Amino acid sequence: MGVFDIWKAKQDTIRVNASPLASRPMEMLLKWQPNGQVVMYNAEGEEFLNKGFLGNHAVFTIQDWKCQKIAMAPFVLYQVRDKKMYKQMRNLLKGATPESMSAVRILQKSAMVEVDRPEITKIFDRPNPIMSWAEFAYGTIMYKDIIGAGHWMGVRAGSVDDPTTGKIREIYLPPAHHMVAKSGGVTNPVSKWFLRTNPEVEIDAANVCSLRNFSPIYTTETQFLYGLSRLHALRAILKKHNEGTLTEAEIYAQKGIRDIVFPAALPEYAAVNYEMFQKTRDAWNRKINESKQGSIMINDVPLGSLRLGFSPQDLGLLQSQSVTKIDFCAAWHVKPEIFGWSEQSTFNNVAEARKSSFTDAVVPELEGMCDSLNTWYLPSHDDTGGLVIGVNYDHFAELQEDSEKKAKWLDLVPLTANENREAMGWGAQEGENNNKILVNSGKKVLDDLGLESFHGNPGNNYDNLDQGDE
Repeated sequence: MGVFDIWKAKQDTIRVNASPLASRPMEMLLKWQPNGQVVMYNAEGEEFLNKGFLGNHAVFTIQDWKCQKIAMAPFVLYQVRDKKMYKQMRNLLKGATPESMSAVRILQKSAMVEVDRPEITKIFDRPNPIMSWAEFAYGTIMYKDIIGAGHWMGVRAGSVDDPTTGKIREIYLPPAHHMVAKSGGVTNPVSKWFLRTNPEVEIDAANVCSLRNFSPIYTTETQFLYGLSRLHALRAILKKHNEGTLTEAEIYAQKGIRDIVFPAALPEYAAVNYEMFQKTRDAWNRKINESKQGSIMINDVPLGSLRLGFSPQDLGLLQSQSVTKIDFCAAWHVKPEIFGWSEQSTFNNVAEARKSSFTDAVVPELEGMCDSLNTWYLPSHDDTGGLVIGVNYDHFAELQEDSEKKAKWLDLVPLTANENREAMGWGAQEGENNNKILVNSGKKVLDDLGLESFHGNPGNNYDNLDQGDE
């Protein structure tokens, strides 16, 4: 029995409650669609995949860097022990910066504690029998950026009579550019999903989680259901970059430009036959090979020449390619310095560029995946609200601050000894005092030191202060 045969056996009815207010925009667009109406699939997705990720080295390089970071992220199951701190941490992650990630990691240590629930966390090793988690996470974000959405299909342990409930045991990643939505009527815009390559197998919408980029395209093709590709607005730049690359390759394949060399003047009756042409060509090739670059080549016949074609420099291809690479980086929120595509790619600049690229491009995607796991996957196993799935950001080298800077920052925050140790990566220790909050006592009230405050006795001066004490 194949993967889709399993879904086919489990899909039966749909049970989705749609808020009237939330569905009003969709109601206006889908009011003409009866139950079972097929909603057009994302026709541009395959073109973007072939001409972008598969056909453009710059797009692939940027996308691969981002997806590799997401693929190696450790997703962890936590118990929330301080909801206020957890909320603060999530708020900081919504607008993450290299500086704020220090506070995020400290709050994470205080707000959550890791728990061991293998029946929940086993998907982070292998979400399905044919794919590892690294490949699954990589593909999810690749589809989301290039196609506009990444779709997760869950196989539940529910009954055949109600396949929309029960624990999600496996999660599959279908090709996003083949996904087709099927309407359930006015108040249920999407009731089923299926692959256009396998339309007879339908999957209930409750068993599909879509991670979409927001799309403002509200057309009859209902593009908004499939998300917006990052390449949508870059279509012209993608075409320009691809054509420039092909043109440059053709120029080099043809050995660049051509020069036609001929005598400056010939008698009117003279004619250049093929034998004369070969002798002349061979003679000139021999002279050129014998003379090194920068040396003088002697010739006693006045010549003229005609140049055919243009060099890459003449066409401005090299500069144009560099500019379009930077445009791609801007669309992905990644700095070009990390790929050596900028004149500012010094060692220090690259290190800072990696940090900002991580917080601008990678962290939002990781948090989006956590939201989907916490609202779609985790409730099928535990709906108490006490457990959450998050990412352990200590894993990433881009966020490892200098130990001295971190120690100074921790010295300003009232934390326990164990919280300080965990923040430095040393682990907690047992002991009564290790879980008590420590306060920096660098400043004290002067009276507490047994000295009379000068500001409290304006009549005193430094000269008679000692006499007054006596």
